Amino acid sequence: MKTGFDAVRDTFAEALGNGDEVGAAIALDVDGETVIDLWGGHRDPERTSPWTSDTIVNVFSTTKIVTALAVLVLADRGTIDLDAPVATYWPEFAANGKDGILVRHILGHTSGVSGWEQPITIADVYDLPISTARLAGQAPWWTPGTAAGYHAVTQGHLLGEIIRRVDGRSLTRFVAEELAAPLRADVQIGAREPDWHRIAPVIPPPPVRTRHTLRVQPATNASTHVRRGDQENPQTRTDHLREITAYPGWRTADELEWKGLEEHLFSRAMEHDSPRLR
Repeated sequence: MKTGFDAVRDTFAEALGNGDEVGAAIALDVDGETVIDLWGGHRDPERTSPWTSDTIVNVFSTTKIVTALAVLVLADRGTIDLDAPVATYWPEFAANGKDGILVRHILGHTSGVSGWEQPITIADVYDLPISTARLAGQAPWWTPGTAAGYHAVTQGHLLGEIIRRVDGRSLTRFVAEELAAPLRADVQIGAREPDWHRIAPVIPPPPVRTRHTLRVQPATNASTHVRRGDQENPQTRTDHLREITAYPGWRTADELEWKGLEEHLFSRAMEHDSPRLR
């Protein structure tokens, strides 16, 4: 650990020692130098398995960054044009007025396809042929490019299908072979079964005590149209295999392994000299 970050280490140790945290890891990179790389505690609620340097966790929507990077790699190779209509690569997507949606609209959350038009179960979301076909068949919720709406669950389906149509490989396989392997990054979308023993499940925090009553409308999730009753814990074993970009991405906190991914992503936007993936 770099000198000057003792307070971070002490605070981290205190959170583990007083029971606020069961287990965790933190890594910090400053100007290309790893100044903090800490881990400790346990990776299970029973506190029987210690958190180790190679423990992996669900990183939820940060997998959108990895998915975007996969698209940018293909754009860098000339196989995807960010200004081309999505229907160029996925003809069925042109249905119901979506012929003008560009690849960059999906990358920028401005496509108007930020959720499913009809109520959909979590099982349907995990069934890529069904879920992508529904997205291809529906109309956009606004004129593409005129407004932004977070594509909380759909962005991975949309970009992943473009990658599959262009490259022939699934998003999971493309990330594994074209990003993680050459950069030796411990990151995957859909955890491989041999790595299940390294997973630290996300443990929900205890209820927050308040004097006020919080009323939740038991209807649908407005951004995704997934019925609340059908939402499952994303930490179940079957979910480790899913390649949905909204949450099942798995990685360590090691900054060195991710530095290549981050530098390449930002070099695309800032023209910064960094390794290029070909």
